[in-house]
Amino acid sequence: MSASSMHSKVRTFVKQPSNECVGRDFVYYDGLCVMASTVKLNWYEARAYCENLDGHLLVLDSQQKLNDTKEFLQTYYQYFELYVGASDGSTEDEWKWVSVTTASDFFYWRKGQPNNEDTQYPNKTANCGAVYPNYDLELQDEYCYHEKRFICEM
Repeated sequence: MSASSMHSKVRTFVKQPSNECVGRDFVYYDGLCVMASTVKLNWYEARAYCENLDGHLLVLDSQQKLNDTKEFLQTYYQYFELYVGASDGSTEDEWKWVSVTTASDFFYWRKGQPNNEDTQYPNKTANCGAVYPNYDLELQDEYCYHEKRFICEM
């Protein structure tokens, strides 16, 4: 799927305008410029897609950011699993957030996670982070080539 056809399928929700987001395919929501997809891509494609829009996959590196994002995702995307910018692809079990300039050890994991397993792909390692808004945005590791929706921020 081309970037332009994916771009046309992006769903946006506006709560309040912000000059930083206007005309950039992102919307302002409670202090964040975000864009949530309606298309499904693997984690690497989703990361590239966000970067092509001068953003990055959503980084939930603090309790405050998690709280600020929760309402948006639970309101509009509660039934979708979404890729975010967490990965241990460089070094196993060393989880990092994309586009974070300072180290963060904040990861709000679902119970039993990370476990390096994806139940839909039992023979594949799970190195990429996804959240489920209906599970309180608890992070879990997933197989990176499984296509999912995703959320970008800038």
